[in-house]
Order: sequence, then structure tokens, then C-alpha cells
Amino acid sequence: MTHVAPSLPPLDINRGPTAPEGGEIGPVQSGFKLAMREFAQNRLAVIGLGILAFFVLFCFVGPLIYHGDTINTSLENTLLPPGAGHPLGTDNVGLDVLGQLMKGGQASLEVGFFAAFIGIFIGTIFGAVAGLIGGFVDSGMMRVVDVFLSVPFLFVVLIVAVRYGASVLSLSLIIGGYTWLVPARLVRGEVLTLRTRDFVSAARAAGSSRGRLISRHLIPNAMSVIIVNVTFNVADAILAVATLGFLGFGLTTRMSTGATCSPTALLTCRRATGG
Repeated sequence: MTHVAPSLPPLDINRGPTAPEGGEIGPVQSGFKLAMREFAQNRLAVIGLGILAFFVLFCFVGPLIYHGDTINTSLENTLLPPGAGHPLGTDNVGLDVLGQLMKGGQASLEVGFFAAFIGIFIGTIFGAVAGLIGGFVDSGMMRVVDVFLSVPFLFVVLIVAVRYGASVLSLSLIIGGYTWLVPARLVRGEVLTLRTRDFVSAARAAGSSRGRLISRHLIPNAMSVIIVNVTFNVADAILAVATLGFLGFGLTTRMSTGATCSPTALLTCRRATGG
């Protein structure tokens, strides 16, 4: 007795846009929409974005709504408790605490984002070039990174802050000009793995130059490493500004007398200038 195998049902080409055995066929979406959908499904990421948006609005929009005096000192208003006119009270020289929080947060975020942009831009280009070229050029460029990493970061920032003053621009330039070293090494390591991929080999065979390989193929595919480094660089820059302020070489504040003083030395400066 022969066994007859069951035959498959004929393919229905008119069954519509749904496929019961494989699920529904959805519309084609762009990479940005897919990324936003995945981001929205991550509750911790959404909460983190909300916290960041709150601090940005507090520091940049807050001073436009709440006009606390952060420049003119007043012995009559020293160490006032929270109350009408001063929601968080005043400090030992009569400056509004809430206004100082807004202004200080604004300066810290400006330094953090600007320094992170400088550091990531330099580090990404430097690391991508070193990883793509390889050989002696890669070794020489990485030795330059090692030399700069051996110099104490805080020591350099303190010298620049004392010699040229600690403004938002100067601190951003010196911090950004020093924090590109770690992103350069990480991007270089990512490029070393990407340059052997098939799409890079195909781009080489098509006649793409090194600049096009870096800008169109390597850097976009290393964007995950770059984005993570941006977040760390912003945090490191803000911590560096806080460290300088704790040591007495932080961002300078111009008082009503015309003198320029560090926020940590406002009382001493007021006495010296007679304000």
C-alpha cells in the first residue's frame, strides 16, 4: 500500500495585503520613525528626556519669567529665608538663590554642550582617519593621544582659568580641546571593525575616496558610539566646571561695582571693592 503525501493548497494571489501565517504587512517606515518608535517604548529613556527638558527650560526659560537679582549685592537682604520675592531665600551677600541656580545652570549647560560638541567633532574625525588609514599613521596618531592623556586634565584647566579667566567660551574651548582623546580612541576602535565589512569593500571597489568613506559610511555606522560619548562628555564638562568653582576658579560674575569676581569669592570681592 503506497502512502500519498498531502499536497499543499494552491497559492491565493488575491488574498489581499494580509498574510495570516506571517502576520500583517505594515507600511514601510523610515529609519528615523522606527528609531522614534523604539525610543517611545523605552520608559526610562522617555523619563530621562523629560528630566533633561525640565532642566533646559528651567535654566534658559526660567530667567525670562523670574527676574531674581544675581548681580547687585545688598547687606539688608542677606540670608533671607524663603518667602515672598525670594522663593529660595538669599545668600550671605543678598543675592537671590533661585536666580543664581538658573544662571549657574545655564552657564553649566552651555559649557557642557559646547565642550562636548568640540570634543566629539575633533575626536570623531581624528579617530576615523586613524582607524581607516592604519599602519604607521595610525600608530603615530595614537601615540599623540597617549601623550595628551598623560597630562593631568585638571592641572591644564586650572592654569588656563588662572591665566586667561574662566568664561563660558574659554572653559568650553579648553575642556573640549582636551576631552576629544577618549572619543578618538573609541571611534578608532569602531572604525577598525567597520573597515573590513562588505559595504566598505564595495564602496572602495566603486572608487570612493577616503573622505567619502569616512563621511558617508564609517561615521554614520559608528554613531551609536558617538552618541554615548556625547552624553559622557557633557557630564564630564559640567563636573569640571563644578570642580573649578569649588577650588575658587570657576566662572566669573560681574558685580554692580564693575569688578569681575568668582562666584565663590563674591563676599571677599565685595569687601575689597567697597561694594
